[in-house]
Amino acid sequence: MVYGFYLPVSRNFIMLDKNGNSKVALHIENEMRWAMKKYKKLNPDKPLPHITPHVFRHTFCTNYANDGMDIKNLQYLMGYSDAGVTLNVYTHASYAHAAEQMTKITQLRQHSDSDRDREQTAEKAADMVPVS
Repeated sequence: MVYGFYLPVSRNFIMLDKNGNSKVALHIENEMRWAMKKYKKLNPDKPLPHITPHVFRHTFCTNYANDGMDIKNLQYLMGYSDAGVTLNVYTHASYAHAAEQMTKITQLRQHSDSDRDREQTAEKAADMVPVS
């Protein structure tokens, strides 16, 4: 499997090697192994969890879904013909994000309720203005 996202320009892939060819998973895994080994040597008392290119793929998809990207566009970027795979396999729900979304919806409803109340008050006031 080749890791990269289709782009209309620039050889169709984001991750290219020094020769301009698209990188495959093995290239990226080797680079990540090297980076993690170097980090571990410099920070022996601060271990990192095991990170792979596939973890980045899940993180990318989850973050864009959580930021509100349209699921069909996300499905396209992930390379699946079925949005269900994108939703069920690559996006990860969390209590914190669900609570945040509920708070936003509640605030929107409260805001629209207060707008409606202001409009009704303005209409009543307009009806009460004496005509000379």
